[in-house]
Amino acid sequence: MEGRQIAGAVVGTVIKVVVTAVFLMFVYRYAVEAYDYGYRIFGEEPMDAEPGRDVTVTIGEYDSTQDVAEMLMQWADQGCKAVCDPGEAFRSGGGYAARHL
Repeated sequence: MEGRQIAGAVVGTVIKVVVTAVFLMFVYRYAVEAYDYGYRIFGEEPMDAEPGRDVTVTIGEYDSTQDVAEMLMQWADQGCKAVCDPGEAFRSGGGYAARHL
């Protein structure tokens, strides 16, 4: 019986180590993704050099995310990148941009 107990303890330990390693790999992967996402939102340089410029954009109550994206693209096409880079802001499928515009 002693041999079975030792083998069972070894197998149990190996399983715990593997599960812990897989868990840590997932935590690391998603922590890196979360850091990159936050850095892109909060850490990027402004589009215009200092002192920048003030731009007023009016968004109607019933404007969709697509309408806002098209409006920002028109500003970008006119050389005004002070509002944002619409391609980057709406690349996430409208998730963050639609909630925070």
